[in-house]
Amino acid sequence: MVFSFFTGPILLALVITIVAHPLFSWIQSKVGEQRRGLASGLTCTFLVLLIFLPLAWMGWSIAQEAPSKDDFVKWVQDFEQGFEQSSLYKNRPIVQDLWKELKEFRSSRGHGENGTAVTWSGIGDVFGVVRENLVPVLSGTFELFLKLCLMILLLFFFFKDGPPLLSSIKRQVPLEPQYQDRVARVFAQMSRSIIRGSLGTAAIQGAVATVAYLILGVPAVFWGAVTAFASLIPPLGTFLITGPMMVYLFLQEPVWKGIVLVIVAIVIAAIDNIVKPLLMRDGLRIHSLWLLLSILGGLKAFGPLGFIYGPMVLNFLGTFIALLVQEEGTAPAPATAPAPATRGGPGVPAPAS
Repeated sequence: MVFSFFTGPILLALVITIVAHPLFSWIQSKVGEQRRGLASGLTCTFLVLLIFLPLAWMGWSIAQEAPSKDDFVKWVQDFEQGFEQSSLYKNRPIVQDLWKELKEFRSSRGHGENGTAVTWSGIGDVFGVVRENLVPVLSGTFELFLKLCLMILLLFFFFKDGPPLLSSIKRQVPLEPQYQDRVARVFAQMSRSIIRGSLGTAAIQGAVATVAYLILGVPAVFWGAVTAFASLIPPLGTFLITGPMMVYLFLQEPVWKGIVLVIVAIVIAAIDNIVKPLLMRDGLRIHSLWLLLSILGGLKAFGPLGFIYGPMVLNFLGTFIALLVQEEGTAPAPATAPAPATRGGPGVPAPAS
């Protein structure tokens, strides 16, 4: 109970320590092997300036750009009015017929002005829920700020005093040394896979999408974050977001925006096949389906840090089951029951019949 408040910062600091350890080692080689405190401080400063502050800004921007239900319905209505005024609609009778059939089908499913308000309100509810949950988490609370400061402090000491801290923990864990090493190795590989592999690739894809959306005049930070999360969903991945957005841009004018997004979508899809294998060279490979389910389950069970907790629970469960099976397989066989004594007693040969 005493340490329950610190579980998130401790775990996140451990993961970041493993992923950023090559950076710490490089800085330590420049400042001297004996100056671990200075190297640790410089590493933490570098991480704060280049990672944590941009992430905080991105979180605030996502909370501001996330559309509400009413915003989404109004956006759809504006799109419909603009499409009906475009040359694509006015100059092509087949497009007009298809559009009328679509509106008739939608009107049969819901009622309201042009069938839009009710028809799209269900999808708008999703954006409303997202906004209601994003704003409290990402807009910056005192508890979140306190945990961030605590995590940076833990990060400093994990870099500075990592080896003695690890040795003291190993002395208290009731596992054989070879099992401790295996669990620690799985934790390190899993941290690299989650942060540097899957989430790192998703972050790169989201960054490319954000730049493209900014050029195309789309709310960039929010949809870039949504595209990054969609990259974890197999098998369509980022196409879940870029596909409908390409259709939307092709139905608007000028058409070049849709063409640009097609090229960007191909680049984003290629990143998964090129960058991800490079980032996961020494990581623990996790199938995208299990990663997605563990992240969603972790978010449901543990909150925002569930994207780390979920995959860890899944992999540690598999690791400990494997250790249990290995221990059972190498355990000595139980001694067989002694043979029943003969009539002559123990050690005395039985009389001849």
